[in-house]
Amino acid sequence: MNHSRDEVRRQLRASRVEHDAAMAPWREALLRIFGTDGELPASAKAQLLGVPSRRGFLKIGGATVLGAAVLAACGSDSEPSVAESGAVASTTTTADPAETDFDLDLLRTATSLEILAVNTYQAAIDSGLVITPEVEQAAVLFRDQHDDHARALKATTTELGGTEFTEANSFLQESVIDPAVADLSDQDSVIQLALTLETAAAETYAWAAGQLSTSTLRQAIMGIGGVEARHMSVLRGFQDEDQVPADGDTTTTTAGDSTTTTVVGGSTTTTVAGATTTTVG
Repeated sequence: MNHSRDEVRRQLRASRVEHDAAMAPWREALLRIFGTDGELPASAKAQLLGVPSRRGFLKIGGATVLGAAVLAACGSDSEPSVAESGAVASTTTTADPAETDFDLDLLRTATSLEILAVNTYQAAIDSGLVITPEVEQAAVLFRDQHDDHARALKATTTELGGTEFTEANSFLQESVIDPAVADLSDQDSVIQLALTLETAAAETYAWAAGQLSTSTLRQAIMGIGGVEARHMSVLRGFQDEDQVPADGDTTTTTAGDSTTTTVVGGSTTTTVAGATTTTVG
């Protein structure tokens, strides 16, 4: 592992700055998106939070599970109808009780996924396999930032009249994460598991930004996506993939119609559907 300790420390400082700057706009965006009267269909809201649609799939580390089972682990019996395509369909343009309940289920399920990420990082830290101080520092920081995401989702849930969810998603915990943690054998395997989780998160936010109708909302969601992209960059650097930027280096991650580029000095530029936002480390 030939990463620069100074560069890792700089990247972690930049991650803190980006994360702190992104949290308030993201929280406001959650309230606007889930407090509206049908601006987005239920399927788009689900994708925005990284929650699979009824017949969608969530892929983590090569394992595939039905989205319905993921949602059922946290949701209630109130759900919009399922279209022929398999996506969750919103049948009205105004918020009815069933749709509101489903929005709350989405928020609760997203909370369970963030708590799952927190627990996964903690299990990796406690495994004794993390032997490099810089890797442990990154794992602790990323764990705490995912915990902040969970707190924001909980607060949004309660502000919209729901009951916050406080546990990791049990279905994914048992079917995906527990086996993956049990298979960890060294620090490299810990880093790869973390990278898989962060890649899924970054791609979710990159895709979701393209579904939003205003630049303010797109910038808010891309800010969180930039934080996840920063996590990916640090973790790839630990794998000696030259993904933690140094002088003259540029790292680009593409997901669908979104491109996130991290360049010299730690700035991160994300472009989605013609909208661009830049954060500077």
